[in-house]
Amino acid sequence: KPPCAVHTPPWRSIHRRGHGHRMRRSHLALALALLLVAACLVDAKPKTKKKKTTTEGGVAKLSTRELAKYLGCQGCLVLTTTIFHQAKKLVDEGGGRKKTGEQPILEMLDDVCEPDSELGEWLTKIDVVGDTGEFKLDIMSDYSECKDTECKALVKVCEDVKTEIGDDVIAEKVYRGHYMSTPEAFSQAMCGKVSKFCPSKPYPGKRIDEPFPHADQEKIKAQRMQKMLKAQGMGGAQLYDREQIQEEMEEMEEKMDAAGMGDEWRKMKALGDE
Repeated sequence: KPPCAVHTPPWRSIHRRGHGHRMRRSHLALALALLLVAACLVDAKPKTKKKKTTTEGGVAKLSTRELAKYLGCQGCLVLTTTIFHQAKKLVDEGGGRKKTGEQPILEMLDDVCEPDSELGEWLTKIDVVGDTGEFKLDIMSDYSECKDTECKALVKVCEDVKTEIGDDVIAEKVYRGHYMSTPEAFSQAMCGKVSKFCPSKPYPGKRIDEPFPHADQEKIKAQRMQKMLKAQGMGGAQLYDREQIQEEMEEMEEKMDAAGMGDEWRKMKALGDE
């Protein structure tokens, strides 16, 4: 043996190897335990339950999403009927389908599901009637502010129909005159053939039939007039009352008369008052 070599007893080297092996085994077990805990935490994400508030007697107050499931066919039929009339008006004013093209139809479709817009205000006049089975839609004479569940559910249906069919497909059907013989032919084809929103889906339970939320019509008219003024670049961000709007309109009418555009202004004003 070399003179500087240190002799290690065999039992000590065995002991060290055994100690290191046990340490490695402990570390491995700890790592596995940590992995198991992490996996459990990932899988333990709280599952979101569908909220369905019920009153006494088991009558459900449906959420916007839940109610929309049972308004697909009815909402689609009303929407496509509205699209038919709006599109026909655009085509007639544009001098025919070829001269009008698809672009004005696409622009109209941008606003048809917006309850705050003139093209989407039809949504604010519908009352969902019925507490079970197939719900019906009644067209009211007044406008609502679309803050209730029923109006919001119809807005969702409107958006779902446009998403499923596609604005480009709707515009193409109008441009090519497909199914454009009558409003009924167009709506039935779009909702039952081009898409599958019809037939209607009956609600199996019983829900709370909310009364139509009649709103202050003067306030809504003022809001509409304000939006018209803003669209024309003539109004500020504030909401005017009736007297202020009347003064604004009279002043604007004088300016339009002076510019030789009084007749056009009065026509636009008459449309806003309808």
